[in-house]
Amino acid sequence: MNNTDVLILTASFGNGHNSATKAIREELEKEDSNLNIIEKDMFEVTTPRLKDYLFETYRLLTRKHPTWYNRLYRLRSESSVNIVDELMLQLYFDRFVEFMNMHQPRVVVSVFPTCASFASKYKDRFNPDLKLVTCITDVIDNWEWLHLNTDKYFVPSEEVKQNLIRKGVPYCRIVVTGIPVRNAFKEVHKVDHHKPCKQLLIVASAMEKLELDSKTLELINSLDRLKTIIITGNNHKLYKRLNDYGPFENISVIGYTTDMARIMAQSDLILSKAGGATIFEAISLELPLLIKASEVGQEDDNVQFIKANGIGDSIDVNEDVVGKLSVILSNEAYTERLQENIRVLKESLEPQRIAPEIINYVNSEHARVN
Repeated sequence: MNNTDVLILTASFGNGHNSATKAIREELEKEDSNLNIIEKDMFEVTTPRLKDYLFETYRLLTRKHPTWYNRLYRLRSESSVNIVDELMLQLYFDRFVEFMNMHQPRVVVSVFPTCASFASKYKDRFNPDLKLVTCITDVIDNWEWLHLNTDKYFVPSEEVKQNLIRKGVPYCRIVVTGIPVRNAFKEVHKVDHHKPCKQLLIVASAMEKLELDSKTLELINSLDRLKTIIITGNNHKLYKRLNDYGPFENISVIGYTTDMARIMAQSDLILSKAGGATIFEAISLELPLLIKASEVGQEDDNVQFIKANGIGDSIDVNEDVVGKLSVILSNEAYTERLQENIRVLKESLEPQRIAPEIINYVNSEHARVN
């Protein structure tokens, strides 16, 4: 038996959950380097042989068949009775129990809704003293995240907090922290945006149907006083294709990078998809967003959050990408207003409370056991 202080349960469905996991771990270790922390993909515990298949199915549905995905999403999000997770619990709960009994965590932090479901049932049946924390990693208040045995919710916005209260969650269990971001995005030196040449960052690996063809790149390259960096991540085919179009004097194409925080800090606008992690990394760096409109449930909610708070705009697949970029980047008053809105939103968040709240639970469990 291994006594674990904090178990962070995640899932590799998109990068946002794993990014939040790393951010939470960093904060905990900064507060207390002696903590015994384990992070684990939930589906490696419950369905190790199916994990890659489930991930590929998720990618296929979100990218090629969003209508089918949204039907499943609504089943999980619109009712307090979650038949998808109930089926998972019936099939794989025993494996989860075995894993939990092996590690004996004092606190479980869930950054994916299925994790919260399994942890809640385990607490109810086997360990009522276990502390459960849920970190919601999109700007949503869906029922799939909500479980009676949860001690604390870290939520992305005040609106989500109010919606959770309306659904019966006690206000004292909710902290508006934003979605956790890694230290690199909080510690990087910010560049003065009042400079003669602006910088556009395009996260091309996330854009999917928003095509960056040769003509589009030529037009972007011709925009006055603009330097553009395109990140293709691990998409090697995209990296080669975009580089084959060039070279372009004012465009740099980069593959996988560990320097994203610095690049974002130097940029004046980011063009990407509506992932929760990316949005809150940009908020941390006070970087306005231009987000690809999405048909995928949680991403569409994230887009609406951006618009409602005036921290960016969205662009449809059929819109003129270059024209919209030109209008935004040439309007200094507009971009400054976006930045001011981001600063106001930032001030409403309390990310610094994440680690102390969790460590307080760890210490209370230490005291109870001893």
